[in-house]
Amino acid sequence: MLGIVIAMLLSLGSVVLMLGAVIHNRIDPTYATALTLPLANALALTAAVLGLVIAVVAYRKDRESVLAKRSMIFALVCAVTLAVLLPLSNMGYLSRVA
Repeated sequence: MLGIVIAMLLSLGSVVLMLGAVIHNRIDPTYATALTLPLANALALTAAVLGLVIAVVAYRKDRESVLAKRSMIFALVCAVTLAVLLPLSNMGYLSRVA
């Protein structure tokens, strides 16, 4: 159960970190905030992959748990979404400079 909670917190935290970086860049569009987007995305992707690994381990320990399977699917969706956003943030499509 603890693995499921940690996996969900890491997955949600990674999405919130990336969303926060994008919103911060939209509110204050400077070069400094635009350059933090690839770094924030890389950190968020690392946290999402770690959450995915923990969710898979929690699912492997208890295969009958529906919550473990759902947390594994959610962690996989978060990791894939952030992996798709990584090239976009590196090329500057997610950032804006005024």
